[in-house]
Amino acid sequence: MMRLRFHPDAHARRVPAARRRCGAVLLEVVLALALFVFAAAVISSGLHSAAARVERLRNEAHAVDLACSVMAELQLGIREVVNSGEEPLPPPFEDWTARIETSVYTFGWEDVAGLSTVTVLVEHSASDTSFRLVQLLPATPLRVATGADGEGMVAGGLSGATGTRP
Repeated sequence: MMRLRFHPDAHARRVPAARRRCGAVLLEVVLALALFVFAAAVISSGLHSAAARVERLRNEAHAVDLACSVMAELQLGIREVVNSGEEPLPPPFEDWTARIETSVYTFGWEDVAGLSTVTVLVEHSASDTSFRLVQLLPATPLRVATGADGEGMVAGGLSGATGTRP
């Protein structure tokens, strides 16, 4: 029979091998955890950036809508076509301001009047959002007077409601 010899260092050699396996597993767990935290940070940063961009685009679209509304009021004669300072917009748009700038557009001849270059600048006070809308408008407004029934009269004598000559 063959007799197994017991070597005094045999037990000492097995323990470090077990510790090495345990250490490798621990290293893998720490590495996996680090990769997970890094991936979570990247995804979180991407989501935050996307949410901020959506808010910025929403504010920009809102500024465009408000500028178009102010320009439509100028075209309809609801607002006077004159230079103005920063005017707060009515509720629910208290955080927004509008500024109107006009200049005469003369086609290169100084004695010919007809159009004005009108610039509407809309700004948001809470964010850094602004929009500038520039358009040529007639120097004389389309609505020159309001009738007894509150109906606007169009320049040239046409009625705004019926489209017939009075």
